[in-house]
Amino acid sequence: MSRGAYILGRSTETLLADRTRTAAGGTAETTRPFSLPDRGSVPACEPICKTRAPKINTQTALQGVIGTQQNDPASFDTFYHSCGTANVCPLGPGEELVSACGCLDDFPEAVVMMQTVRLAGADLTCTAAPQ
Repeated sequence: MSRGAYILGRSTETLLADRTRTAAGGTAETTRPFSLPDRGSVPACEPICKTRAPKINTQTALQGVIGTQQNDPASFDTFYHSCGTANVCPLGPGEELVSACGCLDDFPEAVVMMQTVRLAGADLTCTAAPQ
């Protein structure tokens, strides 16, 4: 315990202090330079782009095709693509660019979607209490 306290109390970012026991039963205090190896640099984020492709709602339910019951059955599928080293968005067939390559932050949009699903699930919860 005292050796650990000695090391922690006397070491710095560039100097490592140590205290060890000698063969004669005494202690030897040493210091030596200390440095971590270079970790290199990493980018702040992976460049991505956001695209969308049009689709028609053709899903079915008990009442029939859902798209026939909507005012406008057209909607969009959203996609995220990694831009790679060329920093060019690889558009898929029929996709249009929504956000160019960069550090996108769609966290607020994701939170809204999760909250919407959570609240919709709360509305569907069956309870024994009269409503």
